[in-house]
Amino acid sequence: MLFSLPYWRLIRAEALLLVFVGVAALFFFVPGMIVFTIFCLIGPLITIEDQSVFGAFRRSVQLVRPHLWLVLVLITVPTLVEDVVSVLVEDRVHSRHVVVQFLAGGFVGAVIGSFVGLIAVHLAYRMIAAHPIDT
Repeated sequence: MLFSLPYWRLIRAEALLLVFVGVAALFFFVPGMIVFTIFCLIGPLITIEDQSVFGAFRRSVQLVRPHLWLVLVLITVPTLVEDVVSVLVEDRVHSRHVVVQFLAGGFVGAVIGSFVGLIAVHLAYRMIAAHPIDT
């Protein structure tokens, strides 16, 4: 299909990333952030370069390592801000309905997350162009 995404690969990669970040975060906050930063391009790499799940993890390390601080500032920190702001909005919405709180936090997360996602995709395209796959 022309506009089909590799949903199952994306879901498996996201689940694996969640496990990696969760295990790293058990050791402390900073290792979790570093692991997230190193692997944050797996989704765009699966869709742009048609990478396998583990291939996307390897390629993300290859692309992010020389630009760790840039990726940390452009993707990891805004993702952290998104999480914090979503929780704060959920806490500020004084409603007896949990659904309203969930929707308010989700809306804020979706708005901020959309911008972070666009930055991640743009950054992935730029890094891929600067560091093509060795053939």
